[in-house]
Amino acid sequence: MAEMTVILKQHTQYPVIIEAGALEQLPLYLKRQGLGPKVMLVTDENVNPLYAQASEKHLQEAGFDADILELPAGERYKVYPIMGRVYSILKLAGLDRSSCIVALGGGVVGDIAGFAAATWQRGIALVQVPTTLLAQVDSCLGGKVGVNHLGLKNLIGAFYQPNFVLVDPTTLITLPDRDYRAGLAEVVKTALLGGLDFFEFIKRQAVALLEKDMSALEETIRRCLTYKAACISKDPEDQAGRQALNLGHTLGHAIEALAGGAYTHGEAVSVGLVYALRLSVQLGLPQSVLHDTITLLQQFGLPTAAPGLDMERLQDLFTRDKKVRQGVARWVLLPALGRPQLQTELPKGWQNILAELVEP
Repeated sequence: MAEMTVILKQHTQYPVIIEAGALEQLPLYLKRQGLGPKVMLVTDENVNPLYAQASEKHLQEAGFDADILELPAGERYKVYPIMGRVYSILKLAGLDRSSCIVALGGGVVGDIAGFAAATWQRGIALVQVPTTLLAQVDSCLGGKVGVNHLGLKNLIGAFYQPNFVLVDPTTLITLPDRDYRAGLAEVVKTALLGGLDFFEFIKRQAVALLEKDMSALEETIRRCLTYKAACISKDPEDQAGRQALNLGHTLGHAIEALAGGAYTHGEAVSVGLVYALRLSVQLGLPQSVLHDTITLLQQFGLPTAAPGLDMERLQDLFTRDKKVRQGVARWVLLPALGRPQLQTELPKGWQNILAELVEP
């Protein structure tokens, strides 16, 4: 018998740039990382005229061979069949192992472009340039990429880290109000996980964030990504501690799937946060934290209930959540600010609380 050990590189690191106006410096950052010269800007029909066309011009002027791949906008297009179209365009454009994909858009663009980069010729360079608040504070970091299938979110996907992340808060100026507010739900989630100081900071900055104050945004994005970076560095493939980031998401994903587009991801997570915190009160979370969170979500124009949804169908979706292990759903609860806890059994009365949030 012969036996051997294969040792692979275990640690990956990459820069994250957070700066107003940074998008104009994309060619410079690509050169610093030694990427290109062939670059495919993957974007959607909304972001293309706002930012992608100007970025393509800047790249070409800097000597890059840049093209644009425009996707239809919306979560409903983040499905496996669209990947065939993406791969065909990459082939026609001549992308090879030395090429680079730049994901310029929100979370849907980041997922599709990232999955394409992960799978095209077994992996090519990827740069994440998020243009929505939700993507800037959450999904741009961590390497989760994928598409929906069979009505389930991110059923097909991979972990694929970008070469770097470029966050330009000025792109939020053109973001529609509903999408911007949806991103604030992820901000609240991360603040709850981050602890008292972060939570109090967001409460103080609520008005400034609603006004899209650049200073407040830069610091908020920095704090959110710093917290997430700490989580994923300990758990890069979502096996343990990283799952704290799913606070509010088990119910949130179920609402999003069942409501058929009536709720954005952030709006569904907002309701999921209220549910998780109401359960967490039974584990010791102060009632004042629940009250302050509901007040903050409402101040941000986010829903705190989702009336009119079918309880049985929601519970069925719980068992199909990606966090399910051996048929058991796992919930992230919060016994105290900054102290997430993974639960397989919910506190007593969970069905009654759920009914209060989703039944008419």
